[in-house]
Amino acid sequence: MNYAAASSDSDRQAILRVLKSGADLARPMKIDFHVAAPTDQSAQRIALAAREQGFEVIVSRNQSGAAWTCSCSRSMVLSHDELMRVQEQLNELSHPFGGYSDGWGTFGNQKNG
Repeated sequence: MNYAAASSDSDRQAILRVLKSGADLARPMKIDFHVAAPTDQSAQRIALAAREQGFEVIVSRNQSGAAWTCSCSRSMVLSHDELMRVQEQLNELSHPFGGYSDGWGTFGNQKNG
């Protein structure tokens, strides 16, 4: 299985888990997209570029201390196509700085959660 197909399959499984948790996929929810960066300087440049694209961004050092992560968040309706589009957008945005899209997560939009 190629990387795109594997990524797509894991994204579909994650969407199903969000749905099973009680989220309403017809309503927007905050999605956190993670972008890996090799250095603080590259992470800061990625963060600036992502903010210019409308993301809220938090930069943090990984627990191992060897790399950095930009958590790029936005409110959106969760769909597979939109996830793929945003992850590709972040890949293109971060690539010149040595970064790459490294997954996503959400707490959903449950009324009681």
